[in-house]
Amino acid sequence: MNKKNLMLRNIKILDIGLLGMYYFIGSLVFITLFNKFFRTIFQTDKYPIKKVSTLTLFLQTCFQAGSISIVSFYLRHFVRGIPYIFNGRYGYNHLRTKEINGGVVIAFAMITVFSDFKERAVELATRLEL
Repeated sequence: MNKKNLMLRNIKILDIGLLGMYYFIGSLVFITLFNKFFRTIFQTDKYPIKKVSTLTLFLQTCFQAGSISIVSFYLRHFVRGIPYIFNGRYGYNHLRTKEINGGVVIAFAMITVFSDFKERAVELATRLEL
């Protein structure tokens, strides 16, 4: 492996690591806000998830999934706009990196950390026996 290929590979690995961190931090910020927002509008303290009708639970979960998708769309566009210091070096093109879409990191963060969505989705799956 020559020096150019080695440098190109290292630049790409560094880019992938940075993209992962950007998406994770962005997801955490939105998840924190979403947890508070949805617990407030769905009045989780007054109407616990176990006592909500299946139809209402389904609609709430769909609303949350749609909101997550919209925020993910804007988060991806925001992260794409962050300049990469090594873009153009050794022929590297930051925008051609597949990981720039961030779908895996966003999905992982949303499913594992967004507790209100996870609780509703698990309860809904239990009720529907999925």
